[in-house]
Amino acid sequence: MNCKSISVEVEKRSQVHSNLVTRLAGLMLAVVGTLCPSSVFAQEAWQEMHKLSIPGIRANAVFGHAVDIHGDRAVIGAPGGFDSGTFPGRAYLFDATTGAQLFRLIASDTRSEDRFGWSVAINAGFVIVGATLATDQDTGKAYVFDTTTGQELRSLLASDGEFSDHFGTSVAISGDRCLVGAFRGNRHPSIPDTGAAYVYNVRTGEELRKLVPFDGALGDLYGSAVALDGDIAVIGAPGDDDNGSGSGSVYVYNIDTGQRLFKLLASDGQSGDQFGVAVAVSGNCAFIGMDDVSSNTRGAAYVFDLTTGQEVWRLQPSDGDPGADEFGKSVALHGNRAIVGSERNVNRGFQKGAAYVFDIITGTQLLKVLAADSAHGDFFGNAVAINGTRMIIGAKENDEQGTNTGAAYFFEGVPKLLASPDPLRSGQNATFGTTNLTPGQPAYLAYSVRGPGSVFFPPLNVTIDLLRPKQIGPAMTTNVNGQAQWTLHVPPSGNPVPVWFQAVQFENKTNVVETHIEP
Repeated sequence: MNCKSISVEVEKRSQVHSNLVTRLAGLMLAVVGTLCPSSVFAQEAWQEMHKLSIPGIRANAVFGHAVDIHGDRAVIGAPGGFDSGTFPGRAYLFDATTGAQLFRLIASDTRSEDRFGWSVAINAGFVIVGATLATDQDTGKAYVFDTTTGQELRSLLASDGEFSDHFGTSVAISGDRCLVGAFRGNRHPSIPDTGAAYVYNVRTGEELRKLVPFDGALGDLYGSAVALDGDIAVIGAPGDDDNGSGSGSVYVYNIDTGQRLFKLLASDGQSGDQFGVAVAVSGNCAFIGMDDVSSNTRGAAYVFDLTTGQEVWRLQPSDGDPGADEFGKSVALHGNRAIVGSERNVNRGFQKGAAYVFDIITGTQLLKVLAADSAHGDFFGNAVAINGTRMIIGAKENDEQGTNTGAAYFFEGVPKLLASPDPLRSGQNATFGTTNLTPGQPAYLAYSVRGPGSVFFPPLNVTIDLLRPKQIGPAMTTNVNGQAQWTLHVPPSGNPVPVWFQAVQFENKTNVVETHIEP
């Protein structure tokens, strides 16, 4: 995948689906089967599924300070605020489907005010939790937990850690390797707070590599944010001065070789931007947050193509409040869908917080996400994460369980089918696109000229809401965001013809689109 286009394979019809294929005889012919920039993806719907909080958690725990999600598992950090006394910090593992708490994660050697839970990351087997002030020297540590048992497997330390490095400020994981940032590490008497990042094998705890900026300088804060996908690491240095004091920069590496691939700068960078305060990576795309609190701007987020190092988009909210929203302080990316947090976003006169979802192929804002029960000062959007059709958003200063105890919200994408143009044009092409179906699975586009109905298809274990449905075009495999697209030729018609469409998968389906063909 790159930032310009995403291909979707045509899934071969398997034997298990042969009954469906036999019964759905096509009327239209597929012309193209690729997922390209298209207006059919310009609309999305997401539903708030669960609000999570921890009954009895102490005040100022700031549950939701850090969040991450992978599949049906989510991890949420509660490191404690700066006035939390002896609270060592906690992290919690949840079932994203049910909202049930699975495990409370606690470090085996925890101390008061370790800030355990300051950063979190999760994949299919492991959870990484950063504790920025762990050890007697406040060097910082990161801990590896098993997602199945909740057991601590090992702790990670920098081989050359020093006093107050803040190792564990940021963490990321991909496969069996993880990346840990230490934004005050790599000290030199003349250039403190340059920063460093370390690569580990999470199965063994072995330190594989240390990454440092080739041009590090005083106060770069390199390692404040890290992201990892496969062998590509993205590391933020929001204090870098290349575009002015505190303008910020981002470094991209191949962690297998240690080779620096790019140093990224905002095309419009200026003093105080803090470009790189938040980073994300997916495939060949990097997503960078900028939180300029020093001037009258809204903040921004940037998309870069990592095959060229070129900036593709500069994204801003459609309704941001200049100088107040802190848009860009948190970012997340999966496939072509990106989320940006705006923790001070003003809703109805109050700073409740919000998050914005974008399509990074088109640069289109898809929707603005709000908490159903948001209140002033919740900081909803201070942390964001996305995986497939699920996202989680932190609200670290929500007061439901007490002052600044915090909360987090799970959202699920609603499967949707869109058609363009509407109505269809006789003899011309039409495009049909899905959002939020099950990622990586075959999807079938069905139609009916008889209207809504109810037909159960055992091979897919789904009831199609059309009367005598027929299949159009080939089965398409959805991408990581549950999207698939068909471009079809509409047959000539001398009279208006009403028609209904629906996309279906195994145990899943979209809405029904009602339209008609115009002569």
